[in-house]
Amino acid sequence: MRKRFVIARAKAGMSRADFQRYWAEEHGPLAAGMPGYWDFTERYIQNHTLNVPALGVPVSEYDGVMETWLRENHGHKERLFAETPAYMEYIRPDEANFINPEGCTVMEADTNVIIDGPREGYKMLSFMRRRPDLTHEEFVEHYRTIHAGIVLASQQIMSYIPRYVQHYVVPGTQKQFGTAGEGELPQFDAIKELWFRSLEDIETMFATEDYKTKLNPNEPNFILLGGSTRLMVKEVEITPASAK
Repeated sequence: MRKRFVIARAKAGMSRADFQRYWAEEHGPLAAGMPGYWDFTERYIQNHTLNVPALGVPVSEYDGVMETWLRENHGHKERLFAETPAYMEYIRPDEANFINPEGCTVMEADTNVIIDGPREGYKMLSFMRRRPDLTHEEFVEHYRTIHAGIVLASQQIMSYIPRYVQHYVVPGTQKQFGTAGEGELPQFDAIKELWFRSLEDIETMFATEDYKTKLNPNEPNFILLGGSTRLMVKEVEITPASAK
């Protein structure tokens, strides 16, 4: 399954709460009511950043992540809804009401469900970069086989993660809305999606012996340490019924 992710910041002077309210109550319903939107989009989830740190990592500067499941063979000449006249005339202008384009980035990714559990509790998204001496393909292969294999072999780790999904960024699809302020935004190679039943389970899982002696030591073998962006988020789903 191919997905589209957009990491977004609130426009200058807008609070995170106001950004998320406008996104969920105004912008999302506007998109949901656009003719043809659901021809292109199978599912639309807004990931609202929570104001809680994740394992000592400060709360992200990003205020949310749009996550859409893309339909294929939809019969339109455009490949994405973002390429249609309806998007350019109605949706794009409305983005200026709540999004700061500087630093926002969009990418597509292919999905691989490692643990197919419920979407319940707390969701963590990590946008990851590869070690510079590895190709994107080498990074993905290591992540998909070796790293996931360590997780699946550990009952200790799996007992705290009801759902685990790997998303592999498709090379050439990451684009920027603006600049990051200090040069180009980093190019991500994968998006890790982990679910936890509670905040306590997050701390406990990362303190397990298997994580400390098996999973964590493997990360430097393929991940650029310090190069990830991590967010704790709450899902808000937009459906056809959300349309105004």
